[in-house]
Amino acid sequence: VIMSELERGSEIMAQINSGQKSWGDLFERHDFFYRYKFYLCIVAATVSTDEEHLKWSGMVESRLRQLILKLEVTEGVEIAHPYVKDFSDSFLIEGFKPEDVISSYGTLQGEAFIKTLKKPSPEDKDEKQIHLTKLFVGLDIKLSKTAGQADGIKKLDIQYPCSEFYSVCKGWATFNEELHHIQIKNVKLYDLPSDVYIEGEVRPKKVNKKRKKDSQSDQLKRAKSVSASTTSVTS
Repeated sequence: VIMSELERGSEIMAQINSGQKSWGDLFERHDFFYRYKFYLCIVAATVSTDEEHLKWSGMVESRLRQLILKLEVTEGVEIAHPYVKDFSDSFLIEGFKPEDVISSYGTLQGEAFIKTLKKPSPEDKDEKQIHLTKLFVGLDIKLSKTAGQADGIKKLDIQYPCSEFYSVCKGWATFNEELHHIQIKNVKLYDLPSDVYIEGEVRPKKVNKKRKKDSQSDQLKRAKSVSASTTSVTS
């Protein structure tokens, strides 16, 4: 990732020197949340105080590098690219289970539920609260076709690196399963939450791919099918 960014910077500098681009192009905003088709969203949550969540989320973030290293040696993963910043929120738990909030947090699909939650005010310091931090990892996936598979394509299996990461985080000396929660979820490009984009950016949308009907190809396939069945009968 670092090498590709250095190469990109070098190319832009060359274009600036030749007058094709300006200095503003060198400092344009990143395209991280447009670059990959698949992302991992790691959610660290704490049902306690801000101070306790700062400790827990900080510990999870400090261990993220271990997850990245294991992902990058997983077959099918070309690049595991962590985003440099986190996103954090706090909500009051008013009759909701922490698990429901955590499961909805970090995806566009879950935003409708998250928007119904109330953010705490200074007067709510004695109310039960949940504090959440989400981290993103972009995945560049390349799966090769393999004989013997149902559809001829290998399936990506990241269960092992994720399980190892869970174990590392839950092995924290002061981990308390009633207070500390962690979840890793697969998020596709078009299901990224709205808060990862800034004003003026157009979020990617899911494109429904319709299969184009090729009448000539369809006739050819049917002709082959008829021929095969005829051969089978005559033999």
